[in-house]
Amino acid sequence: MTTRPSRVALSVLVVGLSIAMALARSAPAAQSKDGPKPVTFTADIAPLLAGKCQPCHFKGGKVFDKLPFDQYKTVAKIASRLHTRLKGADLDLVNRWIEQGTPE
Repeated sequence: MTTRPSRVALSVLVVGLSIAMALARSAPAAQSKDGPKPVTFTADIAPLLAGKCQPCHFKGGKVFDKLPFDQYKTVAKIASRLHTRLKGADLDLVNRWIEQGTPE
């Protein structure tokens, strides 16, 4: 039985993002003299969504064509509606991102 390269690549991506998220959460939050570091789509929100919203909103998922969560413009546009699935610290992170103007 052969595995398609795209499935292997997706699996590697998911595992890599999961490890990166675990390492990031275990490290203390970087603080500037004005408070916590800014939340950005690339560094914070994209990895969060990759870990929580697989496989539906990512390449090959059933709603990827309508709501691709790997694309900044899509997620920034619907940011205030992400609360339907995210809870706790994940929701707090998204809310901080929105409060900061959804930086890429």
